[in-house]
Amino acid sequence: MISRLEKAKKQILKIPYLITESGCYIPTNRTKNRNGRINTTFEGKQMNLSRLAAFVYLGLNINNVNELALHKLECSDKACFNYLHLYVGNQSQNTNDSVKMNTHPESSREFCPLGHKYDGKVRVCGKITGRYCKKCKRDNARARRK
Repeated sequence: MISRLEKAKKQILKIPYLITESGCYIPTNRTKNRNGRINTTFEGKQMNLSRLAAFVYLGLNINNVNELALHKLECSDKACFNYLHLYVGNQSQNTNDSVKMNTHPESSREFCPLGHKYDGKVRVCGKITGRYCKKCKRDNARARRK
């Protein structure tokens, strides 16, 4: 009887792909979804092809929704399923990666909701954990004192 892992490996090895200059494996017979990823079906469930590759080659637990197949910072193509460009991580690591790559929706925001420029950085134990508007912070502190 074929194991789950062997079935998944067989499915991945059947997929025709191109190798880009950066070493990405991009399937030639599949279309990207609206997020730029490639979906596949395994054991009756839809999942990203990179998640299936991480299951086969990196030991990702496909039943654990908290384990994600993440792309390393040097690989920016979401359709890539080269296991050398992937690592197993969690949502927090995924968010940190998107901030580093400047693809996080909040990372490009320059002004607070009231139109002031973000100029302060929130530091926790020496690490920058966010941004704030100094003018709004000062105004809020004054309002609390009254």
